[in-house]
Amino acid sequence: MPSPPSSRPSSRPSSPSALLLEPAAHGQQQPAHADMAQWRSTSALSCRNCCALLTQDPAPAAQPASAHQPPLFKRCLRLPSQHWHEMLECWACHHEDYSSTLKGQQGGLIFAQQHSLMVGDSHLLLHPSDLRLDRLRIAYNGSESILRSARWIQVQCDRCRAPVGECFMDREAASDSVDMSQVQMIRLAKYRVDAMLWTGCVLQTPFVECFVSELLDACQAHATYRFYVHDEDSRPDDGSVAPPSLFLWLFAPHVEVGRMYGDGKGSCAMFPAVKILYQVLTSGAREPVDGQGSAAAQNGHACEADGPGKAETVHLAGDLIAQLLHVLQASTAAHVPPHEQVLFGHSLGILPRCPSE
Repeated sequence: MPSPPSSRPSSRPSSPSALLLEPAAHGQQQPAHADMAQWRSTSALSCRNCCALLTQDPAPAAQPASAHQPPLFKRCLRLPSQHWHEMLECWACHHEDYSSTLKGQQGGLIFAQQHSLMVGDSHLLLHPSDLRLDRLRIAYNGSESILRSARWIQVQCDRCRAPVGECFMDREAASDSVDMSQVQMIRLAKYRVDAMLWTGCVLQTPFVECFVSELLDACQAHATYRFYVHDEDSRPDDGSVAPPSLFLWLFAPHVEVGRMYGDGKGSCAMFPAVKILYQVLTSGAREPVDGQGSAAAQNGHACEADGPGKAETVHLAGDLIAQLLHVLQASTAAHVPPHEQVLFGHSLGILPRCPSE
């Protein structure tokens, strides 16, 4: 496992993500592919945007602020694939809902448990009693009926109004309720919060690695490698889904990328990654903005994902789409030779992935 980035400036990145991602502005950043041992040592969770604590204060007034704190949660559990329930049909030989015999879930929805931290690919599932609900607020963005379930509502930090995750409302709650006491569970986005470890370090998970984990998960479950990315913050006035703004083609899920330093005689840092073909789409049209897809279309190599079942839809916040595109474009310039930067009319980019995937 690579060591955490040093606070001293260096010309050589010390972690895979440092090749493509800028380091965090505060705290000692741990490797992005954190293992369960690190999550078990979590003593507090805070908003990444303003550092407001979302859990109980890690240091009471009677103790110095620098004192190491014990872990906040009694248990730390790894969540299964988000597609686990639909894949039951592949594991069972009878047409029955075997999940009805599994405790702690209903219809594939896993419930949060008190004093337990449940870790998924891109989110943390928590019970409301383990969070400071007075430091969170419910925010309706108008897309609740379009994205996933109408009962998963966006949750923001009450101090800075930055989104930090989603909450699952009680069945009896009104469709526009903002009462945090009616929240059954909360899932915080890993890339929206920071985890303070009992050692005094800060665990910060980059969005891109979470996104890649979800793409690989969808590929394994649905055998699809093409994705249309929609901006969930931009909706037409009629309430329909916004046109896609980015097209992704997971071209090679498992590659090792190296980077030579200096005159090429230096050491080569290798890191696991995925190779992605991407296009920026114009508003209301599935065409690249720079027109690079015209030649590919004539040769029959353009995006062939318009048919049902050939592409999946992904909804992301506008700032996350901009970050993803920035990383893709930076990787194209940094890792791909000029004569290979366009393939089948798509730009070729590299995204880092966790070594265990």
